[in-house]
Parts: sequence; structure tokens; C-alpha cells
Amino acid sequence: MAQDSAYPPAAPAAASTQTTNQGNRTFLFDFQWKNFKTLVTDMATPDAPPNYIADFKFFALRPKVYLKSGDGKTTLSTGTLYNVHINADIVLRGQNIKLEAARRLKTHYIYKSTAFAQSAEKPVTMTWNTSCTAREWHFNLLDENQIAVARYSVDWYALKKFAKLEIIGPRGHDEKVVEEVMATAFTLYGCMLFRMNNIFALFGSAFHKKAGNREVDSGDLKKAAEQDYEDARKQDVKPISPPRDSVQGAPGSAAVRQ
Repeated sequence: MAQDSAYPPAAPAAASTQTTNQGNRTFLFDFQWKNFKTLVTDMATPDAPPNYIADFKFFALRPKVYLKSGDGKTTLSTGTLYNVHINADIVLRGQNIKLEAARRLKTHYIYKSTAFAQSAEKPVTMTWNTSCTAREWHFNLLDENQIAVARYSVDWYALKKFAKLEIIGPRGHDEKVVEEVMATAFTLYGCMLFRMNNIFALFGSAFHKKAGNREVDSGDLKKAAEQDYEDARKQDVKPISPPRDSVQGAPGSAAVRQ
């Protein structure tokens, strides 16, 4: 894949002491209570300045999710959320990315990727879905062949270092891939937090058109509900609600099941 001129050259996999044989790369999300921003740091270099800064702006007519450079001077991506619609729109370095809800009753989003494509003219479809345990809420990124390429994991109990993003394989050292995964992961996380605290999103879910703009009917809703029930029944660990004594608004405490 050709390297976009807007991005620095990808670092070699051997440069990270935290990488596995596949070259995995992991980032830590550290919420700062003093300014309500999240510092994102490569776990291979925990003492270095942050690689990125992530930020929410929920109290606005159009809620926003931002990903900025480590020094905070450059906005890399802006995610836009909606009060009723459950899709989200992202502008990443001038490129428009639409996160489309493929399901209404559980977290299942798709988007067109150029970072994972062989050429920018032929983007591939990537899928974000979720799973959860008694401790963590996992956002799983799958490629066009439904193979996992990244995971964003949120700790429900954490108040500061609340999440990790692992990108699988040497692509984790391609900054174009990193920024796309980072932007879509954090925007989707913000989207789900906003949906769960916004009653209007319930109506948006009910009347949402699936990706492809096909009309939704009562049969679709019934089928989706039945599939969600079967998926939950087959899970080894049943989804549970977060502890009731969690701090309202804390980074991890709002992460209830999809």
C-alpha cells in the first residue's frame, strides 16, 4: 500500500519492545481529570510524550469527538454525532468516513477504509462489533474477510487509565492505519456513550435504515431482536450492567453493554 504523503514513514516493527512476532502495537488511553482530555500513549514508550490527544464535546448542538496530535496543535480527525441518527461521520485529514450502523439493537458498525485497501480507489469494508466480560467492553475491528485486525478495550471500573487499543500485526506501525483505527474506535466509543445517555437515540434506532438504505420494516426489527437474543444466549459470559456505584461520567463507568 502506498504511503500517503501526509503521514510520516511507518516505523519498523523491530523498533518496539512491546511488539510480538506479529508486530502488534498497543496504545494506552489515560483520562486527565484536570482538563477532561485523554492522552494516548504507545505502551512501548510509556515515558514519552503522548502520541495523540482524544477529546469529547458532548454538550453541543452537534456533539463532537476529536483526535489531535500529541502536542494538541493539530486536529487529525473530527467525529460528528447526532441526537437522533445513530450513524456517525468522521473527517480524517480531509477524508470523509461514515460509520454506519448495520444493526439497530446491538453495536455493529461498518465503514469504508482506504488505509487497509490496496488502493485508495478501491476501499474495503471494515466492521466494528463488540463483546464484553465482567471487566471489559471490547470493540473488535474486522477486515473484509472478517479477520480481527484491532481491538479497543474499555475497563468499566477504571477512572483514569481506562482503555487500550491493540493493532494486530505490522500495520500497527503504519501511521495511516493507526490514525484511521484510532479515529474510528474513539468516535464509535463516544457514539455508544452518547446513544446510551440520549433517549432520542432510541427512536433513531427504531427508525434507522440499515447500511445500503433499504427501508426498515417490522420484520427487520423482529429478526434483529431474535438474532440479538441468540447471540447473547450463546455467549460464555452473559453481558452485565456496570456497578451502580460507578462515578457518573467517568471514562469507563458509562461503558455498559451494547
